[in-house]
Amino acid sequence: MFDVTRSQLSWTADHSEPSEIEGFPLWPPIPTPGDGVLAPLSATPGEDRITVLTLPYSPSGSLESEGVVEAISTACSSGAVGVAVLTEGPLGELIAQNTEFSQPRWPVPVLIVPGRAAATLSRLIERQTPVRLRIAGRARPDTVHNVLGHRTGTGPGVVISTPKSGWFRCAGERGSGMAIALAITEWCARETELDIRFVSATGHEFHGEGARRFLAADPPLRDTVALWIHIGANVAVSDWQLDAVGTPVRRDTPATRRGIACHPVLYAAVTASFAGQPGYGAPIGIGVGRVPGETQHFVDHGYSPLIGMVGAGPLHHTPADTAVATTPALLEPVARGLIGAVQRILQHQA
Repeated sequence: MFDVTRSQLSWTADHSEPSEIEGFPLWPPIPTPGDGVLAPLSATPGEDRITVLTLPYSPSGSLESEGVVEAISTACSSGAVGVAVLTEGPLGELIAQNTEFSQPRWPVPVLIVPGRAAATLSRLIERQTPVRLRIAGRARPDTVHNVLGHRTGTGPGVVISTPKSGWFRCAGERGSGMAIALAITEWCARETELDIRFVSATGHEFHGEGARRFLAADPPLRDTVALWIHIGANVAVSDWQLDAVGTPVRRDTPATRRGIACHPVLYAAVTASFAGQPGYGAPIGIGVGRVPGETQHFVDHGYSPLIGMVGAGPLHHTPADTAVATTPALLEPVARGLIGAVQRILQHQA
């Protein structure tokens, strides 16, 4: 655990310009000594500089994209005293990046900064303004837990899973999935005799570390699970866009990047239950290729049949992912779609 107390770039400027940019450490965080490191910015790796890199937008918010880790490592090894990573995105926000829990420590401090700061950093590079990079905080040991529940029933076994952790407050990324998972679990417990297991795994930001440990420890036996439903990130969040002056504005429609995957035997039930819901009405097939998010962990472990859903809203992995990210009007159709799918699957199995 690393408790961040300060993470920023700062410099001396006249009163007509900003003099600092708030950032966020790239895992694993490397605290800076004293008052930080002071050096000019550079768009190319070089000695005694703070190298500025631009990370192209990836809806997953992950360092898995080809060449990204290598580019950061090259900048770190060039003699630079620090690295600032600009994250491109639809709203110009700072976008935290998922990575492996075992990611080796960077040789120098690496700070993520918002894409909207690109013009400011370009001016600082051109002027060769000395900039101070600070990452301060406290590393401490801590224990995190998966949350597991089991209602013993006489009917088929169903597992309902959703991650529970993220970089910031994650109201849309995690909150929408938690709300829907709890609603589905409550409905199943009230309306059916299913044997229900609930799994909410931690460590999502480390490529699903909590889910992997759950599967390695004491997972349900495959032949006891008649259906697995995994509810991933941003499953019911608003779309956003920038207005004419660059202010983020929430739209009433759901985020466009969302989808659902299932095994072929579930196509009919899922398609009928989500008819008319953008992104969910045409499921992709599990078994054709890799599916996004933690769903793949459960596929790899042999669970079938399985439904997995995931989205990537404009606030994904940003500090702006607060309660404004979702609404009851967005949550209810998705919950009803999953309940409808469970009803159809149970009728087919009867």
